[in-house]
Amino acid sequence: MFAANYLLAQLYMKDSFPDESTEHPDPSFDDDFFDSTYIQADGSYSSDIKKGKVWLASTREEKCRATISFVVKALDLCNQISDRTPPRSLSFDVGESNNSSSFADDQREEEKKYDRIVAAKHDKELALESRFSNDYGLRYDGNFNISLKSNAIAAYTSLAAISISKNKCGRALKYLKIALSCLETIPTSERPVLLLRKHAEIGMRIGDICLQFAHMKTFSYEDCLTLSEEDTQFVSYVSCNTFGEESSNAQRYIAQIDDILKLSSEDLLIRALSWYENSLDVSPADDADQENVQQILALTARLGNVRNELGLFYMDMASALLKDWGEPSSEEQEMWKKSYQYFEKGIEAFSVIDDRRNKALLYSNKARIMRMCAQAYGNSTRPSDEANRGQFIQPERIYFSKAFEFYQKSLSSLGSRSEMPDIWDQISYDLSGAYFKMACILQDNAPLSSVSFEEVSKEVQKLMMKSLHFCHDEEEQTKSPRFRDIRLRIGTIHRRIGSLYQYSLRNKGSSDGTKKLKSLSDLHYNKAYSYLDAEEESIFEYLTTLNEHVALNTQLESRTASAYTTIKRLKCALTLLLRKKNISVLQAGARSLQKTLAKEGLVENLQGDGNESKNNRQKGLNCSVEIVVNSLSVLDMMFKKVLKDLVQTFSKNPKITVVEKLDLTKSKRMYEVYLRRATERTTGINKLEEGIFLFNMIAKIIEKIRGESSLDND
Repeated sequence: MFAANYLLAQLYMKDSFPDESTEHPDPSFDDDFFDSTYIQADGSYSSDIKKGKVWLASTREEKCRATISFVVKALDLCNQISDRTPPRSLSFDVGESNNSSSFADDQREEEKKYDRIVAAKHDKELALESRFSNDYGLRYDGNFNISLKSNAIAAYTSLAAISISKNKCGRALKYLKIALSCLETIPTSERPVLLLRKHAEIGMRIGDICLQFAHMKTFSYEDCLTLSEEDTQFVSYVSCNTFGEESSNAQRYIAQIDDILKLSSEDLLIRALSWYENSLDVSPADDADQENVQQILALTARLGNVRNELGLFYMDMASALLKDWGEPSSEEQEMWKKSYQYFEKGIEAFSVIDDRRNKALLYSNKARIMRMCAQAYGNSTRPSDEANRGQFIQPERIYFSKAFEFYQKSLSSLGSRSEMPDIWDQISYDLSGAYFKMACILQDNAPLSSVSFEEVSKEVQKLMMKSLHFCHDEEEQTKSPRFRDIRLRIGTIHRRIGSLYQYSLRNKGSSDGTKKLKSLSDLHYNKAYSYLDAEEESIFEYLTTLNEHVALNTQLESRTASAYTTIKRLKCALTLLLRKKNISVLQAGARSLQKTLAKEGLVENLQGDGNESKNNRQKGLNCSVEIVVNSLSVLDMMFKKVLKDLVQTFSKNPKITVVEKLDLTKSKRMYEVYLRRATERTTGINKLEEGIFLFNMIAKIIEKIRGESSLDND
C-alpha cells in the first residue's frame, strides 16, 4: 500500500508541474477513455459510487490536493514499515525432563511449526516488498522520505501559486509556511537541486505576498488559520520531525502567520526584500540549467522592484515632512538618503539583468528625489510662513543639476524613443518640467545680489529652450494624456521669454536695440497665444500674456514724444484687446468661476460657513480667485487707459487729418461703450462674484465694440 500511495503521489505531482499559472487537466490524460468520473478498485467500470472507487483528479489544484493526501498516507505507512522488526521464535528449554509428558512434547512441536509458518510468511512479505521496491527504485530509507516530502513541498508551493493568482494571499501564505516547515526537516546537504529551486521559489512567493500586503489596507486572517484534515496531519508529522515534540502545531503556525500580518507597510517591504535576498542566496547557481537562470532573473527583477518600492515609500515620507518655509529637518534629510540609496540599489539589480525599462524608471525616481531636495532648500529661503521666498540659492542649483543628470541617464538607458515610446515620452516630459521649474524660479527670484540680470536672463532663456526641446516630441500627439499640459507649458515658456525681452527693453537706457527687443518680445507673445486657449487650465496664463503684451505697447507709447508714434502704439494695444479669441477665453473664465461658485454654495448648504474664510476656500483656473480677479482688474484698467489715451492723443493733435478725425470718432464711441458697461459694476460682492462680473463685462465690451466697428480680425 505504501508503494501504491508513493507512486500515486508521484503521478499526480508530475501532472501538476507543467503549468504553474493556469488550471488545466493533464494534456496526456484522455477523459473520454473512461465512461465515468469514478472507477471501481478492481478496474471494472461502474457508476455505482457506493462501491470502492478511486477519484480521478482533473484540475491542477485537485491534483495537488490528491498528491498531499497520498503523501500523508505513504508517510504513515513508511513509518510503520520503519518500525517493523522480523518476528522472533519463542525461546524454550528443550533439554530432557523426567516430568515431561507426550502431550507437552506434541504442544512444543505445534508451537515450533506455527513459528516456522509465521516466519516464512513474513519473509515472503519482505521479499515481495523488496522486489517491488527494487523494480520501482523505492527504498525504505531517508531518500524515500525526502522524495515524499519533495512531492508535498511541490504540491503546497503549487497551491500557493494558484491562490496568489486568485488574490487569496492569506491562503497562499498558509501553504507556503507548510512547505517551508517541511523543507526545514530535510538537511541542506541532502537537498537535491529541485528542492533548492523550490526553496528559492517559496521565499520568492512569500516576498510577493509581503509586497502585496504592504499595499493593502485590510486583509483577512481566515484563510491563514484554516487547516484541512490532511494539512493538519501533515503539519503534525512535520512538526514532530522538526522539533521532536508533540506540541500545539496550530498555535505555532498561527504565530508565524501573525508575524507577517501584523507588520507595518514599511516592515512588510523590508521583509519582502529580505525574502528575495535569501531566495537568491539559496537558488542554484548552475548557468547551464535554464530553469535556474530563469528563477535568478525573476528574483533579481523582484529585488529591483521592492527596492524601488522602498525608495518610493521613503520619498513619500519625505514629501509629507516637506515644509513651506524653514530649513529641512534631520528626519526629512534621512528620508532623502534612504530613498536615494534604495533607488541606487534597485538600479544595480536591474543592470544585472539588463532591464532597461525599469532601470530608466529608477533613474527618473532618483531625479524626482533630487527635485524634492531642491524644493526643500528653496523653501528654506523663507524664514517664516508670512515671509516671501528669497533669491535662488546654490543648493537649489546643485540638486536641479543632479536631477537633469539622472533624467538624461534615464533616456540614455532607453536608447531611443522607438523602442519604448511611452516611457520615453513620460521621462522627456519630466525632464522638460525640471528645466522649466528651475527657469521659473530663477526668473522670479533672480540672485541679482551676486549675478547680473544679463547673465540670469541668458541662463533662463537657455533653460526654457531646453524645456521646449523636450516638449516638442509629444506636441503633435493629440491623443496623448499630456497634450493639454504640454501646450500650456509651451505657451507659458513663450510668455516668460517675451517677459524677459520686455524687462530688458524697460530697463534699457538708450534706444539702441529697442526695435529688436520689441520684435522678439512680440514674437514670443504671439507664439504664446497660439498655444493658450479657452481651456480652464490655460485661461489665467492667457490673461497674463495679454496684460503683458498690452503693457509692452503702452510702455513704448510713454517713451515717445511723437503723436503719430504714440497713436500707432495705442492702436496696436487696442488691437490686442479687441481680438476675437479674447471673448471666448473670457466667457470660459466666467463659466469656470460660476462652477466654483455653485460648488461653494453646495458646501455652505451642507457644512455651514464655519470659521474658514471663503476666499481661502475659493479656487479656480489653477490658482486662487483673488489672483484671477487682480489680473482681470489690471486688464480692465489697461482697457480704459488705452481708450482714454487714444481719444486724448487724437484730440490734442492740432494737425489732425480727415482719417484721424474718423479714428477719433470711433475711439470716442468705443470709450463710451466701455464707460457705459463699466457703470454697471455692482458693489458689496465677494471676490468670486467680482471675478465672474469682470469676465462677463470685459467680454461684452469687446463684443460690443467689435460689432459696432465691424472688426473681423482674429
